[in-house]
Amino acid sequence: MDPEKTDGIGPGKLCLAHELGLRDAAGIRDRLLAALNGEGAVVVDTSPATGMHAAILQILAAAARDAARQGRSFTLIAPPGGACATAFERAGLDLPGQAPAA
Repeated sequence: MDPEKTDGIGPGKLCLAHELGLRDAAGIRDRLLAALNGEGAVVVDTSPATGMHAAILQILAAAARDAARQGRSFTLIAPPGGACATAFERAGLDLPGQAPAA
């Protein structure tokens, strides 16, 4: 995965930036799995993202479900009108673990 496209910001915290395509999906999945295998809350900030492939949406939704099964907090920061919120809306899906942008 291109480090320019996805930046980790700490244990359990990811920041997804730029245009996120199918080629980024495996790396994002791996980072979310690592976060879910750790401890504490999982936070994914999509504020800087400019676009998202449907595969990324599926990975985010699956991570939210996995976190819920584990009794863990999962927060998706997806500002209204941003790439993530728009992609979920276009796909007819609810945003998982949404939190307002800071």
